[in-house]
Amino acid sequence: LSTERSRYEKFRSGAILKAGEPRKYAVDRAVTSVLLKPGVFGIQVSIYLPVKTVDDISIVEVPQQAAG
Repeated sequence: LSTERSRYEKFRSGAILKAGEPRKYAVDRAVTSVLLKPGVFGIQVSIYLPVKTVDDISIVEVPQQAAG
């Protein structure tokens, strides 16, 4: 960080899920604090794991047999 005042910087690359059920199993998140000479820095990291997404899943209907 370049100033003495409180500041927020964000570095991003790609897309990540932010809400819903898939976020619980497809996104790994970690939070930690680091003590440096200027003060305490908080770091948050979110990694999107390589799992099947909603677009990769297809639903196939099986025809029902006639009752007889």
